[in-house]
Amino acid sequence: MALLNCNECKKEISHSAKTCPNCGCTMPFKGQRLSAKQAKNMSGKERYSFVKGGGKIQTSTIQKISAAFILFIIFIVIITIMKPSTPEEQAVKDKEAHEKGARIACMTEVHLQLKDPGSVVYGSNPSDRVVMSTGDNRWTVQLKLKSKNSYNAYVLSTFVCRVSLDGKQYKVLSINKSK
Repeated sequence: MALLNCNECKKEISHSAKTCPNCGCTMPFKGQRLSAKQAKNMSGKERYSFVKGGGKIQTSTIQKISAAFILFIIFIVIITIMKPSTPEEQAVKDKEAHEKGARIACMTEVHLQLKDPGSVVYGSNPSDRVVMSTGDNRWTVQLKLKSKNSYNAYVLSTFVCRVSLDGKQYKVLSINKSK
């Protein structure tokens, strides 16, 4: 336990004291500094009391460099995320978003037609969920799935939906089912 001089009465007191037991000063360490090496030997509670009493703990050069490096990495990540995309990249993102919207609209409509929608198992193969653009904000979506029928048996089915984009909403124009 290190002894430090009180800022008011200049008598030695414990660095973990919240107030000076001699003069009652509530900020006994005001203006005093401890090096990172000195503070390293203190517990978290002792460092807290020292800082609460007005003291300051100097950071080491390694800590400053580490903090600067972390801030630099965060800056690079933010710049990368905020980077505007090229028209080609934006076109790919838009295409993927439209295909996803058409697929979700079709899946929603398929669920409404099934006897037990909770039993649906979509195929894991990408060819089990195909979305093809037919131009002019229209898509054909083909879904292959397994679901339970009225007899509680799993049946393989293929649904083909024609989907269009009306403003910001995807609408299913038609849906056909085959086994």
